[in-house]
Amino acid sequence: MYKRQRLYPDLDQLVVLAGQPGWAWAPVDRITQDGQRHPGCTRTFLRRIVTEAAEHHGLAFRAAIEIEWTVARGDAPGDTFTPATTGPAYGAARQVELGDYPADLLAACAAQGIDVEQLHPEYAAGQFEISVGAVDPVAAADRSVLVRQTVRAVAQRHGLRVSFAPAVVGQGVGNGGHVHLSAWREGVNLHSGGEGRYGMRAEAESFTAGLLAHLPGLTAVTAPSPASYLRLRPSQWAGVFTAWGRETRETALRVITGTAGLRDQAANLEIKPVDLAANPYLASAP
Repeated sequence: MYKRQRLYPDLDQLVVLAGQPGWAWAPVDRITQDGQRHPGCTRTFLRRIVTEAAEHHGLAFRAAIEIEWTVARGDAPGDTFTPATTGPAYGAARQVELGDYPADLLAACAAQGIDVEQLHPEYAAGQFEISVGAVDPVAAADRSVLVRQTVRAVAQRHGLRVSFAPAVVGQGVGNGGHVHLSAWREGVNLHSGGEGRYGMRAEAESFTAGLLAHLPGLTAVTAPSPASYLRLRPSQWAGVFTAWGRETRETALRVITGTAGLRDQAANLEIKPVDLAANPYLASAP
């Protein structure tokens, strides 16, 4: 039976937008007119999974979603794609070419309470990536939406256009939205300090094995668009092989042990066949 619904903002998460002066943003929950959570609300779905993991298994999760995007010149005619930078992949020349845009983006994120771990040029022409700190999965999905809003708004103020599409052009490396996940129990990171491979505890090994077993089906959620499969090609760091490995960027699951001295906090599992066409609340709920 069809249930009429309304979008209710979560005002506890209200953020004044530094990239759009005069505006504020908040994530929303879908609520029926009878006041019940709508069964199709993906934010509610993710919240329920997190709650059940804590109540039934004593587990908590931390998550972060990488944001990759391509910057194009705003003065290009029509829908023509002209990269805004010509500098080499991973080179600081790209940051110089964009002038104040990266600095203004970082300032906007800081003003909005988003801790940025790194912002750097990526491989494809005009491509950049921003990585933010890990939080609980619901907040991570919220943050993914907010970061994209900020990237787009700041770019527009600089006369630039951006695309988060998995494939901006038919050939070449596309934009990903890799999900980083770690499982915790009683404040202990289960991906570090154990006797399993690469320091994983038994629960983290089981978590990794379960994800690997279900990965072909999960890609229907994590890579949901036709353009997703223009990106998912070998030798383009998209994680097209159903395999796992330590710090291996060609495997679908990348085990990250973290830097010595910080491994108890930084160790996590990166899920690579994910792009930003995916619903972040579903993509964060493997």
